[in-house]
Amino acid sequence: MKQISNFINKHIILCTSIILLITYIIFIGIIFVIRYFDLASWDAISALGEWAGILIAILIPIAAVYLEKQLEKNKTEIKYSNISLYDEVTSLKNQLNEIKNNNKQEDHQNNLKQEIYKFICISMVTTTKEIMNRFDIEFKVAKDILLELSRVDDVIRPAYIGDNPEDINCNWSKKR
Repeated sequence: MKQISNFINKHIILCTSIILLITYIIFIGIIFVIRYFDLASWDAISALGEWAGILIAILIPIAAVYLEKQLEKNKTEIKYSNISLYDEVTSLKNQLNEIKNNNKQEDHQNNLKQEIYKFICISMVTTTKEIMNRFDIEFKVAKDILLELSRVDDVIRPAYIGDNPEDINCNWSKKR
């Protein structure tokens, strides 16, 4: 049952299309049965079709807005789920590195830069302030690393057109 629910959630547009197609086929079948046995006139069927068209014209925009909100909600849930998973993987990776490499010290700035890039990739969209809080660094350090990732390495970008890369509330995303 859970697999069916997961499939429906992942393929909502496909499932909705199939349901609408089946409903349409049943509706046409009913019309032909009614007409074959002469239970109603074509005028009545035409009027019913016009009302159905009006109803569908009203429901489609409502469904589109609903689906858009659901997709945005799912995107947010995925972001926090990815961040949580990222935390677990990072924790395990750090434990493994401590066991293997007690004598080696990695370059902190380069490692921090890589971790910030990974965090941006995992979270999809994040702000400079979230990065500062996440890695416990000052604004200047975070800004320098983000600008280097953006301008030198060319792997991230401000997520929205109006974002100022010099601002603490700038949203960042992976460059596609």
